[in-house]
Amino acid sequence: MKDLSILIPSRNEMFLKNTIDDILKNIGADTEVIAVLDGAWADPPIPQHERVNVIYVPESIGQRAATNLACKLSKAKYVMKIDAHCSFDKGFDIKMLEAFKASGDNVTMVPTMRNLWAFSWKCYKCGWKKYQGPTPKKCDDCGDTKHMKRKMIWIGKERPQSNSYCFDAEPHFQYFNEYTKRPEYKKNLEDSGLTETMSLQGSCWVLTRDKYWELNICDEKFGSWGSQGIEVAVKTWLSGGRVLVNHKTWYAHMFRTQGGDFGFPYPISGKDQKKAKDFARDLFFNNKWDKQVHPLSWLVGKFWPVRGWSDEDLAELKANKFEFKSTQVNLKTEEIEPEASPEVKTRESNGKTKPTEILLEKGVVYDASTSEVNEPNGRKKGILEQDFESIDNPRKVTIIGYGWVGKSVHTLFPDAYIYNRSKASSKKKANEGGIAFVCVPTPPIGEGALDTSIVEECVAWCESPLIVIRSTVNPGTSDYLSKKYNKRIVMQPEYLGETPLHPLLDEKNVPFLILGGKPQDRRILIDLYTNVYNANVKIRQVTAYEAEVIKLTENRAIAFKVAQCQELYDVCEKARIDYYTIRDAVYGDDPRFNLWWTFVYPNGALGRKAWGTNQKSQSQY
Repeated sequence: MKDLSILIPSRNEMFLKNTIDDILKNIGADTEVIAVLDGAWADPPIPQHERVNVIYVPESIGQRAATNLACKLSKAKYVMKIDAHCSFDKGFDIKMLEAFKASGDNVTMVPTMRNLWAFSWKCYKCGWKKYQGPTPKKCDDCGDTKHMKRKMIWIGKERPQSNSYCFDAEPHFQYFNEYTKRPEYKKNLEDSGLTETMSLQGSCWVLTRDKYWELNICDEKFGSWGSQGIEVAVKTWLSGGRVLVNHKTWYAHMFRTQGGDFGFPYPISGKDQKKAKDFARDLFFNNKWDKQVHPLSWLVGKFWPVRGWSDEDLAELKANKFEFKSTQVNLKTEEIEPEASPEVKTRESNGKTKPTEILLEKGVVYDASTSEVNEPNGRKKGILEQDFESIDNPRKVTIIGYGWVGKSVHTLFPDAYIYNRSKASSKKKANEGGIAFVCVPTPPIGEGALDTSIVEECVAWCESPLIVIRSTVNPGTSDYLSKKYNKRIVMQPEYLGETPLHPLLDEKNVPFLILGGKPQDRRILIDLYTNVYNANVKIRQVTAYEAEVIKLTENRAIAFKVAQCQELYDVCEKARIDYYTIRDAVYGDDPRFNLWWTFVYPNGALGRKAWGTNQKSQSQY
C-alpha cells in the first residue's frame, strides 16, 4: 500500500507538468501522483514516470468528479488533493504523514500556504519585467509587441504565509488572520506546530482515503467546483473531526484572477457559484447533513468572534432562525492572492511608479520616522521613558543560536543565556531575557533568496520584549515578522569574517554599528550597548528594511572585489607572474585603493559559493 496519493484534477493547466515535476523532486515517502486530464490533454505533455498515473477524460466532468475519479484509483492510506499549479517544500509528504501520527486520523490537514511566483513577463528588447498575469499586449516601457516572453521563476514566496481561514455568514471564504493573535493559537503553535482553522482555502488538503469516502468529501451535488474549502472543513468539523494547519511544512499556490489567459481553467459563472453556495447553505446552515454530530452554530461559536458574523447572526443560527441577506455573487475570495502588506508604491530611476510587489516581490516597508508616542492625556512620552516601562530587564540578554555569530555576540555579553536547540536548552529560560539576539543560519534557496524559516521559528516562540536579528535575511523580513507575530524587532547586520585578522573579527572593537528598526527600539539597544562599547563607536540608525538592504549591498560590494582579485590571481598564474607583485603595485601603491580583501586562498577567497550567494541574494532583492 502506498503512503500517499496526490490527486490532481486538471483542465487546460499549463503548469501541470511543473507541478508534477516539483512533487517528484520533493517527495520522500512512498508517494504517487494521480492526475486527471479533464477534457483536454496536458500541454506540455507529462513524461512517463513510475510514480505518476494519468487518467484522460475526453469530455470534462468537473473538478469534484475528477477528484473522485482519481481517488477511486488510489490504494494509499492518505490522499492529498492539490491544484495543478503548486510547488512544495522538501519532504512535504513525510512531514505531513509524521504530523498525522501526532494528531490521529480523524483530521483534515493542510500545510502552510505560500503564494507561488511561477513566472514573470519580460520584454527581451528593453528588459522591462512584470509580475505574472495575462499576456501583455505590449511592453509598458518601450511599446514593443514582439519580444514579450514568460521567464519562469517557480518560487514559493516567503510572504505572506497563510495559516488561518474562516467563512462569513454568506458563506464567503475569508482569510482569518485575527485568529492567529489568540492565546490558544499561539499555544498550539508552540506546543506542536499544528493549529486549528475554521475553514480551508481549497487548493490543498490531506486526509485518510477512508475519511474521504466516509464524509463524501467531494459531493458532486455542489457542482463542478465552488465552496470546496468550506465543504471539506465543515464536514470534518461537524462530523467530530478537526481541521489543522501543519506549520512544519508548506506548499505554494498560484492565484489566477486577472482573466484572459490567466483566469480559471473551468468555466465560472455567478449561476454556478450561487448553486454551490445555496447547496452549502441548505446542507449546513439548516443542519441537514446526515453525518454531523455538531450543529453549524457550534463551529462558529468555537472560533468566535468570526469575521463576517454578528452577534445577531450567531443567535439566529443557534435558534434555527437564520436568514440570509441577499448579496451579489462576486469573484471567489479563495482565489484572490493574499497580500503580505498594503501595496506600497516605489519609484524607479526612470520616474515610473510601480507597486512594490512587482519590483521587490519580497519587500515590506513600514514608516519608522516617528520618535514619540502620545499618551491618552495628551502628554508626549520620550523614547526611553515609554519603552523601558515595557521591558522589565533590558540588560538581561538571551542569545538564540550559537554558531559563528552567536559566539561573537557572547563575547559582548558573557552572562547571556545561550539557547541552542542542538543542546539541552530551555525556551522558558530563553524567554526570561529582556533582549534576545537571533543568530541562526539562513541558507540560500531558489535563485538567490535566503531561507529565513529558522529565523521565523525563533521569532514565533521568543517572548523577549525586544528581538535583535543578527542573521542575514531577505529585505523586508524583519518588518514582516514584526507585523505577523506582533513583536518588536531591530535588525543589526553582522560583518564577521572567518579569515585570520579580519578587520571586523573582534565584536568588541568594531568601528561601526548598523541598527535598523523603529526609533524607540533602536534606543533601547543603544542603551544596552553603552555597557560594552565606548562613545567612539559610530552608530548608523536606519529602518529595518534599509539595514537588510545595506547588509546585502555591502556583502555584494566586498564579494565583487574579492572575485576581482581571485580573477587577477588566476590570470597571473596562467601568465606565470607573481600575483602579489601586481597586487602591491595596484592596490598597495595607488592611494585610491587599499589592500583589504586582496589575499587569495586555495578555496577561492570568499569561496565561489559564498560569492554567488551574496551576489544572487542582492540581485533577487
